[in-house]
Amino acid sequence: MAHEIESAMYVKQPAWHELGVVLEDIPDTDKAYIMSGLNWNVEKQPLFYSDGYTEFNDGHETKQIMNTRATDMFAITRDKDSSILGYCKDQYEIYQNEDAFNWCKPLAESPFWDWESAGSLKEGKVCWALLKQGEYKLAGADLLKNYLMMTWSHDGSTAVTVQPTTIRVVCNNTLQMAMGEGGSLAKVRHHKMLHERLDDVRELHDLTGQSFKTQADSFRKLIRMKMTDIQIEETVDELYPIDEESSGYAKNINTFAKDMCFGLASGHKELGIQNTGYGVAMALTEANEHYIGGNRIKSRGANILLGNGKIMNDKIVSTLLLKSA
Repeated sequence: MAHEIESAMYVKQPAWHELGVVLEDIPDTDKAYIMSGLNWNVEKQPLFYSDGYTEFNDGHETKQIMNTRATDMFAITRDKDSSILGYCKDQYEIYQNEDAFNWCKPLAESPFWDWESAGSLKEGKVCWALLKQGEYKLAGADLLKNYLMMTWSHDGSTAVTVQPTTIRVVCNNTLQMAMGEGGSLAKVRHHKMLHERLDDVRELHDLTGQSFKTQADSFRKLIRMKMTDIQIEETVDELYPIDEESSGYAKNINTFAKDMCFGLASGHKELGIQNTGYGVAMALTEANEHYIGGNRIKSRGANILLGNGKIMNDKIVSTLLLKSA
């Protein structure tokens, strides 16, 4: 399926791939659960293997019966179509989609968050929920929207994670970093207890709000960081290294990344951020998410949320922050 999006719901505005259901009004959690297409359950099914055949005679003819033995592995299947989403051992704890929405419900009912989107990737193997928290502007009209993103998997590939996430509106960049000490990524790990008390909800809001403030301060620092063309080229060479033995593909990526920094990136000239650390960061994350690497048509969604695209974005911003020190 294109972009690896299986099902999704969005509020008021579709995503870049224009897949999924677009809602005109902000839904409550029950409606978000249904409209996202995530209203299904998974369960563990024991796996067996064949240990040959045993012959027996039923009085009329000789027949064979397969010998089966139990393994210590289970298949993770979903009830709506019996498809296998992954494999696990007995100690693996099933996490249902409904559990995620129940965790999000008191947040969406508070004054701090509204539903923005939710859905599944990779035929249901990976799921996400996105709650809007607020927005702020940098460099004039450069709008960044803040979200709380929750991701979980049914194939054992990722832990249940809740993470502050920012989207830069001008180019739909997903900046999944809450810049902490040394530019590290700050994550809020999910636990089994729901946020049932308003104090718990407010505490989470304060925590994510501090992460967004730290991120904004980091971006403002990069806005003040002036870079010459030579410094920009050296930074790109560091992030996308090439030498005489590099493939043509690697050299093309390096050249394209430089072109993005020198004028192709969205909003650079209009916002006056060209030749700044912030401009370079936004140019390279835009290139990384929209144009560079892999099959962009098939896997862009998973790449941005969970794959190498996210990892590279973190590296880009961290590298520039170190240079600005």
